[in-house]
Amino acid sequence: MNDNEVVYVGQSIDIHRRINKHKESKTFDKIYYLEVDKQNLDEIEKKYILEYQPIYNKTYLNKYNIKEKVQKIYKCKSYIVDELFKDDFLRYYFSKIGSAI
Repeated sequence: MNDNEVVYVGQSIDIHRRINKHKESKTFDKIYYLEVDKQNLDEIEKKYILEYQPIYNKTYLNKYNIKEKVQKIYKCKSYIVDELFKDDFLRYYFSKIGSAI
């Protein structure tokens, strides 16, 4: 957080190392953390990124928005879109066409 605004949401196994790395490139004055089961990390991270739309998570916001657009266009279940996005090429392809969708 910076001036009571959420500026970044992320996940890490080694929180101290991750924070020190972020100090090199991000401005923040408070840190909050939430312990989450490993299998729920991605879903919880997505929830908070979409809710707060932090300035340092723009890449992730674009990724989630693109996945939701692809899901609506192809009228498929989210787990099918998740399978598509496991492939780096498809993730890259959809990120390029995402702004045109």
